[in-house]
Amino acid sequence: MILLHIMQRHAVVVWGKAKKHKLEVQRTHSCAIPEGLLINGFIQDEEAFAQWAKTMVSELGLKGKGVTVIADSTAVIYRQIETPKLKAKALEKNLYFNLARQIGNITENTVDYAILPQAENGSESLTVVVPQSYGDTYSKALKAAGLKPQRMITSTLALIQAGMRLQEEKTAIYSWCSDEVCTSVLFNNGRFMFSNVFRFDRNQTPLTVMNERISQLVQFQRIKNPDSPVELVRIGTTENAESIARELTQVLRLPTEIFPAVSGLSASEVSSQVCAVYGLALLARPYDLFKGINHQRYTEAYQQRRSLRLILGLFVINALILGGLCYRQFALNQIEDNAIKQVEAQLQLPERLQQYDDALMLSTQNSLTRQQIEDALQVLQYSEQTEQFSKTLFEQIQALRPKDVAISGLQVQDGLSVQLTCTAGSRLSPSQYTQDLRSTNWFADVNYTGFTYNESKKNYNFLITLTLKGVDVE
Repeated sequence: MILLHIMQRHAVVVWGKAKKHKLEVQRTHSCAIPEGLLINGFIQDEEAFAQWAKTMVSELGLKGKGVTVIADSTAVIYRQIETPKLKAKALEKNLYFNLARQIGNITENTVDYAILPQAENGSESLTVVVPQSYGDTYSKALKAAGLKPQRMITSTLALIQAGMRLQEEKTAIYSWCSDEVCTSVLFNNGRFMFSNVFRFDRNQTPLTVMNERISQLVQFQRIKNPDSPVELVRIGTTENAESIARELTQVLRLPTEIFPAVSGLSASEVSSQVCAVYGLALLARPYDLFKGINHQRYTEAYQQRRSLRLILGLFVINALILGGLCYRQFALNQIEDNAIKQVEAQLQLPERLQQYDDALMLSTQNSLTRQQIEDALQVLQYSEQTEQFSKTLFEQIQALRPKDVAISGLQVQDGLSVQLTCTAGSRLSPSQYTQDLRSTNWFADVNYTGFTYNESKKNYNFLITLTLKGVDVE
């Protein structure tokens, strides 16, 4: 059995035999990969990569050999999908498998893949992890170099399988580092739950990165599933393993162990631990990995989050509507208050106050005059004396005239109408006087004949004819 693990700057080859789920390592070899040839696990120069592969195959005598290729988890394509409203009974392992085949457009015989539920979203979304195309990248170059790639798998999937085969009953975290990648996987009482992959630069150390990522997983599990917190942390790396274990034990207060070592591997071959454990057995079908997922827990968590989001959404909408109504009412009140203040300010002006006093006095006088005229008309209905009629009527008509209007003559015509001869200082006063007389109910008709201007006296002369009630007007 030959394993080829391709990392960022190194490739590890492991020869061995798997007997009764134990790997007997015969020998290992580590090859340096030229600087810049792989970035984030993706081939940058296919020709240079093919040349490197030919050199490696020639030096190690691998030509014509069948190999299992493991690529770092950064050498994968992540595709995010939103699951439809999944019910608990619909969350079956075949569903994951079918979704992966549809989205990845792949077949069982060419590439392996995994679907990892998102820790933050539960069953709401799934991440489809698809290694680079089997015929376009690694496999194309390796075939040209003379190798026979039998299968291709990501290092994350290898670590998941390794943890499942160990059958750890405790809730544990398995983590390891290669050149530039830190992978951590959470198992809940022996069931694979989720994993994360983090790429770090050369300024960071595996010690720093692993502490950060593992601490996050531990805190997440304690919050999300307090009934089954993390009880054990295993580190699947040989380099700096003791330092990492000591620090994690102090920080997390959890027993921290080094991933079981395989004899025959040098300390510098960091990622060969995963390769070795992966070689314990042949690759199972991808969807077999998910037999341990607690679908009901993910579904219930998703439904609870959806209900909470709905309640919060309704609360926010109601708050916005209430706030809008309050603001609208406040604005209307402000407008009304401003209008009232403006009117009050206008009424408090001295000229307005004087006008109000004049109007009040005039109204009082008019009220008295109207009452007197009404009384006089009642008397006139029974009186046939023209002299008495003329005197009383003149007094009432005199009371209605404007200040600048003077009545110079009054003539009663056959007891049917009264003609007034008037003068005025303003050209508007004649029409105003006529309008005041028409506004009463004393006369059947009030006829205004217009005015003439007297140049010498600087005034206006006009006639008003008043037709008494009870007289037909032609």
